[in-house]
Amino acid sequence: IMVDEYQDTNTIQEKILFKLLDPETKNICVVGDDDQGLYRFRGATIRNILEFQSNFKTGECTLIKLETNYRSHPGIIDFYSRWMDSINWTSGGKTFRYDKKIKAVDKKFPDIESVIKVSSEGDFEDWYSEIYEFIRSLEEKQILEDYNQVAFLFKSVKGENVTGLANYLEERGINVFSPRSALFFEREEILLAIGAIAMIFPNLFEDLKWNSTAELKIWDYYRHCRERFAEEIRKDKAFNKELIQWCSEKAKAHAPLKKNTNYGFTSLIYELLQYKMFSRYIDIDLSSSVHTQRAAYNLALLTKLFSKFEYLNNFTVFSKERFVPVLRKFFNQYLRFLYDGGIEEYEDFDHYAPEGCVSIMTIHQSKGLEFPVVMVGSLNLVPRKQHEDIDIILQENYYHKPPYEPIEETKNYDFQRLFYTAFSRAQNLLVLTGRENSGRGLAKLPSKYFEKHYSRLKSWRSVEYTPDNLELEKIKGVNIKHEYSFTSDILLYENCPLQYKFFRELEFSPVRTAATLFGVLVHESIEDIHKAVLRGETGTVTPDNITDWCNRNYNTLSKTFKTYLGEGQKKAALEQVINYYERQKNDWDRIREAEVDVSLVKDAYILRGKIDLIRGEGDTVEIIDFKSEWRKPNVN
Repeated sequence: IMVDEYQDTNTIQEKILFKLLDPETKNICVVGDDDQGLYRFRGATIRNILEFQSNFKTGECTLIKLETNYRSHPGIIDFYSRWMDSINWTSGGKTFRYDKKIKAVDKKFPDIESVIKVSSEGDFEDWYSEIYEFIRSLEEKQILEDYNQVAFLFKSVKGENVTGLANYLEERGINVFSPRSALFFEREEILLAIGAIAMIFPNLFEDLKWNSTAELKIWDYYRHCRERFAEEIRKDKAFNKELIQWCSEKAKAHAPLKKNTNYGFTSLIYELLQYKMFSRYIDIDLSSSVHTQRAAYNLALLTKLFSKFEYLNNFTVFSKERFVPVLRKFFNQYLRFLYDGGIEEYEDFDHYAPEGCVSIMTIHQSKGLEFPVVMVGSLNLVPRKQHEDIDIILQENYYHKPPYEPIEETKNYDFQRLFYTAFSRAQNLLVLTGRENSGRGLAKLPSKYFEKHYSRLKSWRSVEYTPDNLELEKIKGVNIKHEYSFTSDILLYENCPLQYKFFRELEFSPVRTAATLFGVLVHESIEDIHKAVLRGETGTVTPDNITDWCNRNYNTLSKTFKTYLGEGQKKAALEQVINYYERQKNDWDRIREAEVDVSLVKDAYILRGKIDLIRGEGDTVEIIDFKSEWRKPNVN
């Protein structure tokens, strides 16, 4: 048994692990770095790795220290080592950190200042400007080949200061990859799409009121979207002629709604995509940069959000009776809660640092990654209490082990570990950055915990700092083999490559999924029959039990597909399964295997599939593949 990132395991995981362990051979190897234990808030406990050897008798467990850093310049290693040594890790006679001495790999490194600061004493605009000029200077000196060699790390990326930095850089031509900054609702394509939806309900803000004086802050956002959409239309009325006509027709139909429509919110988004203002976002080459693809993926995510609303509210079309209540629930509640909570944008895990973009991410998000230039912010932070009274009660009375780390010290230990992780992501250049201040109402930056480390650093503007010898590594590619399914990928692509791009690669949400739900319902219910037979429980395969299995499958699948079947469709699906049972009930002994996984591994991809059923008599073998949908009443 091999376990990686063992410092992030919790108590229950460790107990399960040792239940799996062979008590004779002790066949286990765990790997981890106690200095990168960041997940206490998720229940992880650092004691699992620090006390690992205590689970074995003397001589049974070997500790191997991996103390060579193959990533970073020696100056960076020296900096984060001093950071970790700056607090006392010993309390009550116990030391809560492995003793280690990290050293750089044995090779020649350029003689440069590898840890510097980029700061400003002015307002946030000045700080943004300082960062922008620093990046441009690396570019002008031809040190920086691609923006993806730069990563910003913060404790959180959802604050106004970080999103302000992202917007500042993008406005000046430096693309930013920051899917977790909750900028989804501020992206142009989303502003325009929501603005178009708001535009075609001309009485929207009157309909959203539940009394004459009602007002919600989110309505200002909708008004902003509508005005942004109107501005875009006015830029070129000839270019947007067909879209203007569509808006006019929809607005006329909705003011007020006189008859039921044949569409809901998701369908309206799909109608918008036919017009040039929106089609430009999805008519893209998927081999282009992530920055170019972002708008298409955001619009796809918008269709998922809209279809989720329709599923949760059993809503498919606008009706006269439910028109105003649906608008209120959608705009006053659903979209409002999403906006207030923030939505993360699409994140391509094949490219942790997309070409042409600087990355802005959380320190937790960066764990396990490396970047040539790392700029660490959030230097105003101080250790904060993380435990509640209940944690003390649990630790003292209910845990299966006595207390370990002094609970009052955990905030200090975790603070050091968090920023150690940030500092150690850097390969060639580590930059500490922030808006220096000690003003009224502002947290001091740097805080006293960073001050002595920060004060030693040279500014990038210092005459003593000469980056001419700085050589940056290139971002390494992520070597991940994609898995493809014969049914979901190959057949869909052969049927329509454009449909494959739209629904499988860009992940737009289909408006009509009932036929797919029908087929999967029949398939899984027949699978339940096969499983019962293979377990030797043929006596349980009865029409009553089949009906129960089918109903349970439907309840689960309708949530997965976010759609429903009519009573007639559900009845037709059950009839198909019962018909199969009636035809096959005398041949159960012929079933050999069901739902057999098969795979074909190639250099660049893996093709996976399932054999629905293998049956036969004697030396004969039949491979059965079921294809079922509600228009095909017979299963062969």
